[in-house]
Amino acid sequence: MQRELRLLNNKHCMEYLQFLSKNHLSFNLLCERDAIDFSPKLPKEIHEKFGALVLFVLAGYTLESLMIDTQSVQFEAGFGPNNIGSVVQVELPGIIQILIKEKNENVVLFNRCDSLELFQKEEPLFQESKKDERESKEEFKEWLDSKEAFFSNSKNRAILENLHKS
Repeated sequence: MQRELRLLNNKHCMEYLQFLSKNHLSFNLLCERDAIDFSPKLPKEIHEKFGALVLFVLAGYTLESLMIDTQSVQFEAGFGPNNIGSVVQVELPGIIQILIKEKNENVVLFNRCDSLELFQKEEPLFQESKKDERESKEEFKEWLDSKEAFFSNSKNRAILENLHKS
């Protein structure tokens, strides 16, 4: 059952991405860092700022460069204050959320649920330990660091500002 749910999540993720791309709609991807490959590799000072989750804004040329297949997505993006170009490849299972802007609000269009958590009977679904709370705080800090790396590029800030206006 878990395998079926993972395949279903990947299928839905791919279909949402295809829909957004076909209709030229800008969107954000929240991805697991371990599922991302940069080619060429980013400089260490930029890559180190990424947390466990990395947020990408796909708009303009980045959206136009988007390629989707059954295993991954690929797009070109610029990073850091010098707009260092890299081709970003993200494995589909590493895409956690797809977000769109609706009436100046970020709306989650796709959210990957963890099939292991859903179908395990040993532990209650909503019980969190102190360790989980610490891990959540650390992940949030890493996400903020990732956001800082993204917004250090003035072109990325400009794209986001234009998205806010539309």
